[in-house]
Amino acid sequence: MSISKTLFINIPAQIDYIGSPIDASLEHIGLGYLAAYLKERGIEVKLIDAHSRRLSEIQIFGKIKEYNPKFLCVSPTYYSWNLTISLLKKTKKTYPEIVTIAGGSHVSFDPILTGCFKKYNCFDFVVKGDGEIALCKIINNFLERNPFQKIKGVSYRDKNGNVHIDNNYAEIIDNLDRLPFPLHDIEPIKNQYLRICTSRGCYKKGHGCTFCNSSEMNPEGWRFRSASNVVNEIELWHSKGFKNFICAESEFLGINKIGLERGKKIADEIAKRKLKLNLRIFCGVRQIIQADKIGLLMDLQKAGVERIYPGIEAGNDKDLSLYNKHINTTMCKEAIKILEDRNFGIQIGFIMFHPWSDIKSIEQNINFLREIKQAHLWYHFFKRMALFPGNKMYNLVKKNNLFFINENEVSFGEDFAFNYKFVNLEIEKLSKLNKYFETKPSLIQTNRALISADIFFSKLSKEEKTISSKMGQILNEYIMLKEKIANINIKTFRKLLRICFRSSFTIEAEKILDRYNSEIEEIHEKIFSILVKFGNNNK
Repeated sequence: MSISKTLFINIPAQIDYIGSPIDASLEHIGLGYLAAYLKERGIEVKLIDAHSRRLSEIQIFGKIKEYNPKFLCVSPTYYSWNLTISLLKKTKKTYPEIVTIAGGSHVSFDPILTGCFKKYNCFDFVVKGDGEIALCKIINNFLERNPFQKIKGVSYRDKNGNVHIDNNYAEIIDNLDRLPFPLHDIEPIKNQYLRICTSRGCYKKGHGCTFCNSSEMNPEGWRFRSASNVVNEIELWHSKGFKNFICAESEFLGINKIGLERGKKIADEIAKRKLKLNLRIFCGVRQIIQADKIGLLMDLQKAGVERIYPGIEAGNDKDLSLYNKHINTTMCKEAIKILEDRNFGIQIGFIMFHPWSDIKSIEQNINFLREIKQAHLWYHFFKRMALFPGNKMYNLVKKNNLFFINENEVSFGEDFAFNYKFVNLEIEKLSKLNKYFETKPSLIQTNRALISADIFFSKLSKEEKTISSKMGQILNEYIMLKEKIANINIKTFRKLLRICFRSSFTIEAEKILDRYNSEIEEIHEKIFSILVKFGNNNK
């Protein structure tokens, strides 16, 4: 075994990503960057995307045994936490000489940061913030038997079992162009969307969305790669047969004029190199509106941007203010209309429930989803806000004593994400019905098929959308079906909303949801039939 062999594993999430289209990538781009950074410095590395490869726990453990690393690196999330702990415990028991290192937003803040060491004996190191420099120093110091306390942002357990917690951030790389392109553990798949990351962060610490950890993990604000560096990476993979890319980051266009200018340079560079591709980006409402005013959206579309994920989050101004979104519902509607008029595929971020949700705000959310034509996706109706330690929303829930279980006693998995009470207990009962949907494969498949259909049909030209064309007829069939599903979703959700104050809510809700499931199952095959028709006519 090489004394520095390092294995990176993207642990599978124990949940289906309901809000993802059929062709979504499941890889972890952060681990890819870390692996590439170490490889560039002569350290032997291997990246296993166990999530994309759908590996079981037994298979993953077999990979660990086979590679026999000195260092094992993971980046757990709420949904991969239980499997991560199980694997690390088994690894430390069987191969105690393997050094385990964790990073990512989930483990960077208390109580989870300290809990990794106090509650579990399977973590040796935890890195807070950018991991490239810190991880390299951990490995070098370990091999050279140097102390670790001077490595910024690194918490660890020493050889005597003593725990050293460092709440500082790890050293960052200001110029992201200096980073090597990330490694990927995937085979070229025709329709797979390859993840790239063109920037890090969002608003500066304390100024971002209250429910998000992007600003907390990147306190210095939005950092970005140059346009030429971004397109160099795209061109590299394009030459290997990849034509589809998704920018896995908070803000592709940044938060100011500089971000818009960079977006223009990226679009121009793609056009200059004559790269034919499809690109999906995440973007804030303000930047969408500003980009449209200067013609940038059209430039991006010509460069291949087909789908934009706007961070809407709520359909009422009260919730938008609570989330510190720096926008209002009028701006949200304007941004959606712009994207519709420009023929972009749209998939919004949306939160229906939070601890202070009430009937009025939920009704406003329903009406908003109807108005912006997103009510056909059932998961918008039951999306609950997740808690992330370190941000303002987590601290607000803590300040108001709304935890179900003491933060130091609850599991750090999915239970931690939703470990909060609602001020309105009836609304709380309603919010928990999301579990019903997550256990119905046909509903999950239908939701993902609808997302994919939205993407496909958004690409049609004006001529193709005319009712006289074959594609226009298929589109018209889809629009009618989409409207039918939206009506069923709204009707069902409002029924549930009306009865959530009754003592018989649980029994009545089960009957309503079973009827809903039957209605959607009747439509399920029609949606996939439309996708097949679209594919046959698009060859």
